[in-house]
Parts: sequence; structure tokens; C-alpha cells
Amino acid sequence: MPVGDGPFGSGDVDVVRHPNDSSASNLRYQVGLTTTARECRLVAPNVLGVKVGLQGRAILGPNGQPGTIDVPIRFAVMYDGVPPRPIVTRLERIQVTMPSDGSNVLFSHVVEGLEFPMPKASELDQYVVYIGLIRSRRSRSTARRPHRARPSRRSSPSRAS
Repeated sequence: MPVGDGPFGSGDVDVVRHPNDSSASNLRYQVGLTTTARECRLVAPNVLGVKVGLQGRAILGPNGQPGTIDVPIRFAVMYDGVPPRPIVTRLERIQVTMPSDGSNVLFSHVVEGLEFPMPKASELDQYVVYIGLIRSRRSRSTARRPHRARPSRRSSPSRAS
């Protein structure tokens, strides 16, 4: 599953106090996505549903403070053919509580209900799930190149129970 810089966000984001200062002492916190998973199921006749989970880490920087931070994450299913096109996207805002001991914290999130019409069998391998952190005015990407993951080839998706 691709995670990284692209049309839907970044795999790692630094949030800084002053956007024009690139020094490490300006860092409030850094957020990175570490692990992803997805599950595809037929949820109705000719309707495919995708459930996506992620785990990430937030690290408090020298200019950061303990408390709750807002982590906006974009989930997208794309047709990665010619021309590429978004099939379904969703923006989720995750609340992460930074610890007072100045360390880091793991967080996880699962999004369900990314549903769309079943693609043609010839196009199924070109449907890709993307996950990306959304950058704000006070953030900068630590650009990690996205990797591509394709769904495994099966004769038919499993049915939801």
C-alpha cells in the first residue's frame, strides 16, 4: 500500500513553530506512518468495500509541548491506469496525545466504509490504496518515496459476513 509524497499527502511530516526556520530546534513534533494494512470485501452485489488500518508514531520536538495534536490523514482508492483517477477518498482527523515525558507515542486508526462499484476484472490490479499525512502551513514533508502495493490476485473477493 503506497504511503508517501503524492497527490494525497506524505508519509512523514514535521510540524514546526516558524515555517521559514528549517533548524531542528524549531521542530514542534514529527509524525510518521509506520505500518499499514487493508482488507477488501464484497459488501453488496457489485460493491467493493475497503477497510484500511494504520499505525504511526508521533515524536515531540525541542519546541513542542505535551498535549493533544490533530493529525489529518487522507485515505484514497485510486485507479492507477491511464488516465489515473480517484475512486473514493476520505479525510480523517486523528487526535494523538503527546506524553509529558518528552518522548514519543504510537497511534493507530482504522477507517471502514470506503465503498465503490466493483471494477472490471481487467482493471482490478490497477486499483491502489494510498494513505498520506496532510501537510499544514506549519509543516514540512521529510519526503519519503512512496512504494506501491498491488492487491493479491484472486479469482473473486471474499464476501462480508
